Amino acid sequence: MIETNVGVTARSKLSLLIFCLLFSGVSFCKTKNVIILFGDSITAGSPYTSGNIGGKRIGPVQEHLQTLLKESGRDAVVLNFGWSGTTTRDAVHRLKDTLIAAKKLEPADYYYLAAMYGTNDSGVGISARETQSNVELIIDAARRENVTPIIGTITPKKRTNIWPVRPYNRSIFHAAKNKGALLVDHNAKWLRGGFNLLSKDGLHPNKYGYELIAYTWFNLAFESLIEPSEKPDTNYLTIVLSLLMN
Repeated sequence: MIETNVGVTARSKLSLLIFCLLFSGVSFCKTKNVIILFGDSITAGSPYTSGNIGGKRIGPVQEHLQTLLKESGRDAVVLNFGWSGTTTRDAVHRLKDTLIAAKKLEPADYYYLAAMYGTNDSGVGISARETQSNVELIIDAARRENVTPIIGTITPKKRTNIWPVRPYNRSIFHAAKNKGALLVDHNAKWLRGGFNLLSKDGLHPNKYGYELIAYTWFNLAFESLIEPSEKPDTNYLTIVLSLLMN
């Protein structure tokens, strides 16, 4: 009786494995990756969305990045944890709760933090030096929670007297370099498009600007970090299935 039960259990497990290989499009059969978008109103998607998005699957960057991942066959879920008006100082304090919330929303094998912070630092008087320190703290905190940090530079602004970009991007660059974190240079991509990518307020992106942010995250980070899902070897499966049928 014991041998029979063991045989049934083994066969059941093997059957489940084959089902997963055959139907790799089913989410629970695949290795899942979760991308946590972490930032201010530009991550949240203003003026299309606002406030604390709290991990919802909404916002122009989230939607465009999710589409790019899906169309390229990459098994990943994108969560938007943008919060309008926040600074790197706020980010340090809210990161742990954000990661806990993300893991509850989407259990996964691998987590990535796509952090884009610094715009509001310049607006409220946080120094570029403190921004660097805060970004380094964000990188360390993410790694302690087994989350891979990817750091993004901030996008250009029209009113650079109020929203200076260059010194803060230098700080963001040095923070990523000091900690050995992957840097995604959104600013460099944006300089090619100029102010045509900004909305009327001169601060937030327009729809084309948001598309570029999503594409840059994908092109410079997730296209290489997340492999496309592999198709099963049908010849191997045919052999295993024939053994099961006997």
